Amino acid sequence: MRHAYVRLCRTAFTAIAYPGPDDTFGRTVAPALVGWLLPAFHLVQLDTEAMQSFKQALTDANIEIYGEEAATLRIAERHRYHLMDSGVEARVHDDGVSIVFALRAERSDFPHVEPALIFERIRDAHASDLQARDYVVHGERIVDVNDPVDSERVLDVWYEVEYSKQVADAQVAVDEIRWALTVDKYVKPA
Repeated sequence: MRHAYVRLCRTAFTAIAYPGPDDTFGRTVAPALVGWLLPAFHLVQLDTEAMQSFKQALTDANIEIYGEEAATLRIAERHRYHLMDSGVEARVHDDGVSIVFALRAERSDFPHVEPALIFERIRDAHASDLQARDYVVHGERIVDVNDPVDSERVLDVWYEVEYSKQVADAQVAVDEIRWALTVDKYVKPA
């Protein structure tokens, strides 16, 4: 994705800077394309030294990366031969790493419970473990799970509470990722 974006930017800038004799792309399409691409240019981020060293620490610890977006590494978990998104993210900064994951409950499991009480139940699910490890609530969100065939049809609603912890050392971050991978992120009814 990143490479295609960079190629598209180069093509647009080249068409504007060096238009041909009757170059309608360079005069009409390319300026509009650049106007659309530039606001998202911060997403194309070259790997920093901090990112490279943290990726190496994960590789050395046999932790697999599922995906990468800007300064965020989505951690994978393996189910037999399949790599799956674990729901754990490592957000790399110059001053350390934030470990982020969300606990969730599904509306279908709590059909007659108010959303505020569902969020409270999620926060209470692993409260002692999360407080002992210095995780803080980073945010809450309600996610509609839509039918893949009919996007207007909502199949279920997920209530998620996102937790995060900032650490300065790569080895501590690896240990926190290992622990976060063991946490049951789905809050079941009692």
